[in-house]
Amino acid sequence: MSQTNFYGRLVTGDLVTVRQLLQTWLGTEQLAEKLKLSGDQLVYEDERVYVYASAAMAAVPAFLLEGHLLAGLDEARPWLQRLLAGCVARGVEAALEYVAVDGDGQEISEQHAVTIGGNGPLRLGANDG
Repeated sequence: MSQTNFYGRLVTGDLVTVRQLLQTWLGTEQLAEKLKLSGDQLVYEDERVYVYASAAMAAVPAFLLEGHLLAGLDEARPWLQRLLAGCVARGVEAALEYVAVDGDGQEISEQHAVTIGGNGPLRLGANDG
């Protein structure tokens, strides 16, 4: 089965905003939440999706985001675009990279990237990067 891995950054230090973004995007309120010495962490996992967000210790408050969707790029692209649309709606800057991988985790596509400011632009396509 195809898998798309993604990595990114949400430029906000507000846990409530990140939680709401992820809940809306994933269509669930079932996020595991942990408070660690290194910062807040949110995790969601089901049979098709894994998402991990953690507060980054940096000069600019942000949450690092990583995970995967058990789907190819054609299905993953609009799914990721919904997250970015939520970021734009909430005025959250975001940077996201994604790539298709095989069953061994080896990249089998070009890596794609998109960066959006808090108010757009929103464009996520095959040739971004």
